[in-house]
Amino acid sequence: MSIDLKLDRMTNFIYNYMNSFDHLTEIKMTYCEHFIRAVGISFTLAVASCKNLCHAFYPDIWVNSASTTTMELYDTFFGVKELKNIDDDLP
Repeated sequence: MSIDLKLDRMTNFIYNYMNSFDHLTEIKMTYCEHFIRAVGISFTLAVASCKNLCHAFYPDIWVNSASTTTMELYDTFFGVKELKNIDDDLP
């Protein structure tokens, strides 16, 4: 099998793989767009998780980090332009 044929088969496989997901069609994103967004959200959640774990041990640090991250992610998903400050509802 020639290198050109192998390369062509691999290119077709990658193209078919990247365009075979119903979820991507539903949300009108390419594989790469979805990948970058999902990795970014994962990183954001990982950082928020670490901050919240530290907050559990030492409550005076990152007091609003979890709620702020939650509101920012909500905005990312649903496009809310004005985020309500959760501290406004606290006694």
